[in-house]
Amino acid sequence: MCNIGANLSTLLALTLLPGAVVFPLVNSGGLLLVTLLAWLIFKEKINRVNALGIALTLTAVLLINL
Repeated sequence: MCNIGANLSTLLALTLLPGAVVFPLVNSGGLLLVTLLAWLIFKEKINRVNALGIALTLTAVLLINL
């Protein structure tokens, strides 16, 4: 059900925005969601390297969308 919802949301976003904007946001959003859930549910620690990777991902998405 989650996969169907994600695919439908992506298709809906593609009707409103170009693919060059949608796909980087979907991929980085998935990365952030998985990291957030791992931190909340499994109490995983986010070390400096992981935080740097998340920050670089967000920076790349912002630069692509400018």
